[in-house]
Amino acid sequence: MTQQKYLYCKRNRFYFRRRIPGLSTFLSPIFLALGTTDRNLAHTWLERLKLEFDQMFDSFVLLTPALPDKIVFRYFEHYLQKCVSDLNRQINFARMKGRFSADNERSLSVLPIIYESFLEQGIRKRFPVEKIDPEWDEETLKAILHLYEIESRKALSAATGDQLRSIYASLTNDVIKDEEHLAQLRAAHFRARLQALHDFRQDSRAPLKKRNIRTTHPR
Repeated sequence: MTQQKYLYCKRNRFYFRRRIPGLSTFLSPIFLALGTTDRNLAHTWLERLKLEFDQMFDSFVLLTPALPDKIVFRYFEHYLQKCVSDLNRQINFARMKGRFSADNERSLSVLPIIYESFLEQGIRKRFPVEKIDPEWDEETLKAILHLYEIESRKALSAATGDQLRSIYASLTNDVIKDEEHLAQLRAAHFRARLQALHDFRQDSRAPLKKRNIRTTHPR
């Protein structure tokens, strides 16, 4: 049987074991005896304790002030510039190498749907059923479901967290104080990516003479 997260068994007795988010991994985790050798009863207690601890941790998060709007906006502006630059370079390179396919075009069109879902419904493991549009064709739906899981894992990954902290530190010479601050930056991160995709598609649809590119040879 698959071991439940936070459930620990030793000598046929069950325990609740969980680290406190944001604290050093050098500190010992919380370790509570569930007082039972029955796995089903242990699972019942586990779910209750998980709920209680999540509510407690959420209340701790709000003990510190949120990041000021001007700091979050600075992050948004900085990351938006990076997104626009990276997106243009990557796509133009792929196009000129003959690697930009219909699947790539479809991904570009559905990523805004995914980022909007993150901002409106929160980050989930799977795309929210209530957001599915019956007008989508099968290929579009498959692309959204597939990319949503990829982007969801990436959004909550340690690598993305490190990136958020690194950019924040470079802009403010300060460090992220708690999980709420990280969540604020994560939302700004998605808004920047959403805006970059929108700007790129708008520019791609514009007549050639209106784009920010040189259309004649320099003299």
